[in-house]
Amino acid sequence: MASAPGAIVLIGGEEFEPGFEEVHRSLLADLGRPRPKVVFFPTAAAIDGLGVAARWGRDCSRCLGALGARVEVALVEDRAGAENAAPARLVEDADLIYLGGGKPGYLLDVLRGSPTWAAIAAAHQRGAVLVGASAGAMVLAEQMLYIGRDADLPSRRWVEGFDLVHGTAVAPHLNRFSAQRLAEFRRSLDASITLIGIDEFTGLIVKGAAWEVRGRGRVCLQGLEGERWYSEGQRPDAIAGRPR
Repeated sequence: MASAPGAIVLIGGEEFEPGFEEVHRSLLADLGRPRPKVVFFPTAAAIDGLGVAARWGRDCSRCLGALGARVEVALVEDRAGAENAAPARLVEDADLIYLGGGKPGYLLDVLRGSPTWAAIAAAHQRGAVLVGASAGAMVLAEQMLYIGRDADLPSRRWVEGFDLVHGTAVAPHLNRFSAQRLAEFRRSLDASITLIGIDEFTGLIVKGAAWEVRGRGRVCLQGLEGERWYSEGQRPDAIAGRPR
């Protein structure tokens, strides 16, 4: 009997700051393993300077290691790293794969079409949970605002993401948006796409048609059916479409 794909978790940011531990604890508990293997990719942050990706890797190891996970950092910082066989081998037996924050356009360019992404996608299909925080969440949607470096800001260029949550685009750090900025963001996006806005310190768990909000902030869904807001423990209707 074939395995079902794992859950997808979209996080709005500040994931390794104090106050997010309980969400991480719940995600690890959901795996049902005493010492689950987590593979963390700080790739999106590599464009931000020498040593930045490694620092994010240390933050993940510290936070999730304290909660009982075995954390492996896949320090894929460029396309050559994504073409290397080592990261693909690392995710083969992962229970949870974690894409960190930074620049989503850079992350997309490094991973798309690479052996590393093929291995991540295969691991998710056989049941591994796939977590994306900030930029990592943005690339998992169908549409993504392209930001490859600081010079791309402000950006209104939408591109195709990995389309694992079909019919959506993700706006992380939603609590930092003004109403005007959110409206402009929405208008720049095709009307057929549902915008998922996620506050910092907040995660949206997507498992088939079963969605759930965890954390201290809120999630906003804006689409053809209007605007809806959800908080901790609430289960949004999957109006944005099911993961592919």
